[in-house]
Amino acid sequence: MSISEHNKEQSWSEWEFAQVNLGDQRLNTRLRKLAADLSATPEAPINQASEDWAATKAAYRFFQNEKVISEQILNSHQARTVERMKQEAVVLAIQDTSYLNFSTHKQTQGLGPIGDRRSASLGLVTHNILAVTPQGLPLGLLHQIGWARAGYNQQSERERKNTSIEHKESYRWVQGLKFVQSFKPENTRVITLCDGESDIYELFVAAERCHSEFVIRAAWNRHLKDSEFPRLWEQLQAQPVAGCYQITVPSSGSKPERTTTLAVRFGTVTLAPTQRPKQSLFYPLPPVMLDAVYVTEVDAPNAEDQIEWMLLTNIAVNSFEQALEKVEWYCCRWQIEVFHKILQHGCQVEQCRLQSAERLNRYITLMSIVAWRLFWMTWMQRTAPTASARTILTELEIQTLMLLTHHSSDAQLSDFRVAQAVIAIAKLGGFLARKSDGDPGPTVIWRGWSVLQNATRFASHLFPQTCG
Repeated sequence: MSISEHNKEQSWSEWEFAQVNLGDQRLNTRLRKLAADLSATPEAPINQASEDWAATKAAYRFFQNEKVISEQILNSHQARTVERMKQEAVVLAIQDTSYLNFSTHKQTQGLGPIGDRRSASLGLVTHNILAVTPQGLPLGLLHQIGWARAGYNQQSERERKNTSIEHKESYRWVQGLKFVQSFKPENTRVITLCDGESDIYELFVAAERCHSEFVIRAAWNRHLKDSEFPRLWEQLQAQPVAGCYQITVPSSGSKPERTTTLAVRFGTVTLAPTQRPKQSLFYPLPPVMLDAVYVTEVDAPNAEDQIEWMLLTNIAVNSFEQALEKVEWYCCRWQIEVFHKILQHGCQVEQCRLQSAERLNRYITLMSIVAWRLFWMTWMQRTAPTASARTILTELEIQTLMLLTHHSSDAQLSDFRVAQAVIAIAKLGGFLARKSDGDPGPTVIWRGWSVLQNATRFASHLFPQTCG
């Protein structure tokens, strides 16, 4: 369901979970129903999202069922995500970790510490891989793992250094890179994108071994081999400015959105192997040759907000245009931050009270797919505005939306476009659609989506023949 129309009567959940296999057809059917109910009111708790008390009990039984595995919930969505990836020449696989706080849920069992040692917060950790196009359209979740920490690491610095990467929590970045490669469609380039937390030498070596392309933000001023300059930053700072580039920095808290100019430098470097105790390695670490793109903000408003990115990639960078391509790709990393915001604040997952980590992980997996759906709809309006509205809505949803927004002519149904539909949904959520308002964001879209789904649910009961 990327830029193609789906079955007129088939809801998004029926399409997205068509291939689900939970080992019991009743569980498969319940999952599709739960996805539809929870996406209709994503901010509501389970009992409010369910149609009645029977549906509420069925929902709780589903999340309590030990036969339901989070990975199996995700599998059908993964398959649909790969189908959408096959239609793209280049896909960015963005990795990031989210920490979900359930500290106020005193009755919940199986939670672990989140944050640092100074924090008493309890919750769950989730590591996600979101597939997006270079234009920013989220295609779906390629992978998700969730866990509760047993406690804070009690190892000494020496013990930690002697521990192999495979036995550290940070190994999730290396595992994610390998996972992306295993799901890569044959004729699609898939580039892994990560922030500075993934700057792990073993990741560079693993990428070389499995022929996986990546762009990550460097966090360490690494030693260089056979270079005039001993360290990475010094080497790139000595390079001439290849060109400049303007970006828009999103608003953050009290800081408004701003447009700024970035100076771009690039060069090829050979990283000297990180020193590891022999007992922590399965094989010696070799030197790794990478290309680096160094981005600095020109005339930043202050030193604290100045943008400075050191990007490392195993994709050749021989020109300003190629360097700029990597910068533009890295700018898409923000998409996974927005996805996590939708999951936490739009879908309110931290308010869920299922009273055990196992149940919460099942719920988080399903709500992650719901969050993707809302995010995808937001970006469809920007990347495919002229596509048919049937790309994102069923025929009954379109008819209901047109009635709610006074598009009363049946002749207009076939001409209704994605941009018109998304704006109409956003207006139901309070979007004013003034010239100065820009594109609607996820918040007004999920509010409007709730209004539309409630109205569509009413219409389906009132006119069942319309629903097939």
